[in-house]
Amino acid sequence: MQPDHVWTHVTDEQAAGRACVMCGRPTDQPGWAGVVVGLSDSGDPVYACSGGEGQILGGDPRPAARTCADQAALVVPDSPEGLGL
Repeated sequence: MQPDHVWTHVTDEQAAGRACVMCGRPTDQPGWAGVVVGLSDSGDPVYACSGGEGQILGGDPRPAARTCADQAALVVPDSPEGLGL
């Protein structure tokens, strides 16, 4: 994932770095771990969960072997669909 890649079609919380760009989990929750996966339109860093604690959009638990950060690497963030999985 390019750390300077601009993510569009994200929520205000995700764009401000306050929620995982993949699953929406708040980044201020105890035990949350994440990595920068790019930038929002405003230039703020956006994050994805790097542990097994996130969820796929819609609330279904993710397999522990695939983190949100792994999924973010597969995304085509500038597409209108948002997720390119």
